[in-house]
Amino acid sequence: MSEPHEDLKVPKARLAAEVALRDGDKRQVHLFLAEHEAHAFQQQRVSSLLRDSRHFLPAYAVDEDRLLFLSKQAIGWLSISRAEELEGDMELFDEDYTVQIRLLDRTVLSGELMYSPRAGESRIVDHLNAEDQYIQLFGRDRIYFIDKAFVDWVRETETGADE
Repeated sequence: MSEPHEDLKVPKARLAAEVALRDGDKRQVHLFLAEHEAHAFQQQRVSSLLRDSRHFLPAYAVDEDRLLFLSKQAIGWLSISRAEELEGDMELFDEDYTVQIRLLDRTVLSGELMYSPRAGESRIVDHLNAEDQYIQLFGRDRIYFIDKAFVDWVRETETGADE
């Protein structure tokens, strides 16, 4: 017999991710994404998970073999396999710039900023100053969700995306 509230749970899918905390700790985790976004028939995306109003992100810590609740304020960046994202519906973007991003811990990530700007706001600086808390950087093999408060600088480069 199932639990009385078992049928009320939203089905979740696990997604492997790496999380870098502001203190320098990096962890391999599995995130829990809803099989369907609210009012949509597609799987929840990492960007919507990070944007929602909840302060803690439930994750499965691979090294500890247990559930972990990460404070979103403690996350410097989170990355997922680019192949994982491509399995779903890939978003199309109007702008594409190759950049390097240096983080407060002196890590430099390289990749592409891809976005669709609001009218009259196509510059990189407009995108970086938008209200979103996270910058989405497309590396060769990974997609990074970088907290803007964890960024030293962003510069446009001539080279292709590489990690």
